[in-house]
Amino acid sequence: MSRCHFLYIDDDPEEHEIFQMAISGHSSEIAVSCESDVVDALTKLKKDFENGGCLPDLIILDLNMPLMSGFEVLTTLKCDKRFQGIPVIVYTTSYDLAEEQRCMQLGAHSFITKPNEISKLISLINHFVEIANSK
Repeated sequence: MSRCHFLYIDDDPEEHEIFQMAISGHSSEIAVSCESDVVDALTKLKKDFENGGCLPDLIILDLNMPLMSGFEVLTTLKCDKRFQGIPVIVYTTSYDLAEEQRCMQLGAHSFITKPNEISKLISLINHFVEIANSK
C-alpha cells in the first residue's frame, strides 16, 4: 500500500470536496491538505519547512485563482530551492495549449484538465500516487 501526502491548492471549496471524495475510495493511504488561499498555502509550506514539518509529496495546483495565479505560484515554488523537488501538477479547467506549454516551461510536472466524471478523477488519483512515490 502506498502512503503519500498531497497539497491541493484551489480557490473553489466544491473542488476540494470532489477531490476528497475521489481520494476516500482509493486503496492507497493518502493524506490531503486542501488550501483555498494561495498566500496561506505558501506560508504554511514555508513554516513546515522551517519547523521540520512534513512537506507534501505532490502539489496539485489550480491555474485560475485570485491574488496569485497558478503561474505565479508555480514560479514561486520552482524558484525556491526548498520546494523545487516537489512535483507540481497543474490541475485546471483550461484546455489552452499555450497555458500548458507555459506551465511546463515553468517547471510543472504535468498539466491536467479537470475531468467531468468522478470515475476519471479516481483514475487520475492513481497517476498522482505514482508521481508522488517516484520522487
